[in-house]
Amino acid sequence: NPGTVTSPSIDFTGYTKATVIVNTKLWDSGSDMTVTIGESNSTTITGITGDYADHIAVVDISNISDLSDLTVTLGAASGQRLYVKNARIYAGDASSVLSASGAPRLKEVVEDGDASTRTITRISGDTKTYRVSGLTPGAKYDYKVKAVYVDEGESEWSNVERVTLKTLTPHTLAEMVADGTLGVGDSYAIADGNLLAVALSADGKTLFCKDANGYAQKQSASGSQVDYMVEYGFETPLEYDQSNWVALTSASALSGDLVGSYLTGVSGTVSDIANPSLALAAAPEVGESGSAYLSGTPNRFIPTNFMGASVVESGGKTFFFVAPKPVEVAIVTWACWNGSKFVSVPKTTYTKDGVTSTMNPYNLQGEFTVDTKYLESWPTTLTKDEVYEFTAVITREGGASPAPGRLKSATSAGGYGIYPLSAPTSIGSVGGTVTGITGVNGNGAAVESVTIYNSVGARQSELQRGVNIIVTRYTDGSTRTVKILK
Repeated sequence: NPGTVTSPSIDFTGYTKATVIVNTKLWDSGSDMTVTIGESNSTTITGITGDYADHIAVVDISNISDLSDLTVTLGAASGQRLYVKNARIYAGDASSVLSASGAPRLKEVVEDGDASTRTITRISGDTKTYRVSGLTPGAKYDYKVKAVYVDEGESEWSNVERVTLKTLTPHTLAEMVADGTLGVGDSYAIADGNLLAVALSADGKTLFCKDANGYAQKQSASGSQVDYMVEYGFETPLEYDQSNWVALTSASALSGDLVGSYLTGVSGTVSDIANPSLALAAAPEVGESGSAYLSGTPNRFIPTNFMGASVVESGGKTFFFVAPKPVEVAIVTWACWNGSKFVSVPKTTYTKDGVTSTMNPYNLQGEFTVDTKYLESWPTTLTKDEVYEFTAVITREGGASPAPGRLKSATSAGGYGIYPLSAPTSIGSVGGTVTGITGVNGNGAAVESVTIYNSVGARQSELQRGVNIIVTRYTDGSTRTVKILK
């Protein structure tokens, strides 16, 4: 009054400007703040109000010969008073890359190069770590780093560090599913004599495989509970197949000849924990021929399975529902199209091919929508009150826990994503009225694209740890945005 606050000594060598962000507010009346670096290089912050807020000042220091020992001084004019909560000082002109909060705006990491030599740019200084994936087990890699400053200046390269990757020890799929130490980007090899390739996505880039009842996380009814899926409506299997599943992804299309065979030579980097997935280092090899899973007795699930509860009370009985395994390929059935989504079939009888059957005898409830990213085509028109079934991949959405009640989902109420692999087939009707609504969103449009962003809006190639924003665009121009925590 007048008054000043002065920083410790700071070395600005190599820069022509400096940025100061001051969190400040007025005491009682209008005031400006002077920001001075060194003896006289200053600028003025105006527009300070009675509420704490960040104010940015960029000071030209190009005329100062010795930049190694400078202080930053904040000053108030005579007769004026200011509160100062904090000040943050940056070398260079940081005004274009700082948000209102003063935190650096994160840029999307970019990798250029090939399997042997890569340049990785835009790693956030706040992150301090970066996981490089797609490397070869047992190989040697050299690393060096340099900093890029907010004014686009760069440091010198660091010394070179050589890293020798461990040779992968093959594990069974059950061991992978049960391993609580795995992280996204970890290298992994699966040597499981019973790893059967069951289905391939329409673009040929995702292969869904199962083991032979490894039971990493087996579930079963207890006490007086009745296993609904075994007891009612489904004569086989006598015991639900609870094999473990894994999705194998490839940058290029895989051969359809893999389906129906046991696989060898499966290795890559872990790309998802909640839904066990490996980004393949190379295409797997075909072993012995396996059983035709999809033409046999795959598990069948009804809308109630996707509602987030393993135990359901109805009709004086306690029914137990086996939770679908993550990335399991199964038959979804008793799914009634209500004009906008699939819902449980009301308790009803129907006749098909001369045979009369009862669906949903205990009138259990459920609902779900579908995402067609693994399917090239979906019917442009579904019949209202028609009952459908189709083959689908079932994933856990929104969390890594296997407990359905702890999950949330954009595609079902209980934490599951339903991704069809085949077009729906009618198995009956409870009405028969044809609706004009088409497709799979609220307006009936098909999915055009799905894009993943992180919490600060940077586009991602896959789900990352933390908050992910999923934007689904439909062919009618509409979009759906959901947040998923991984």
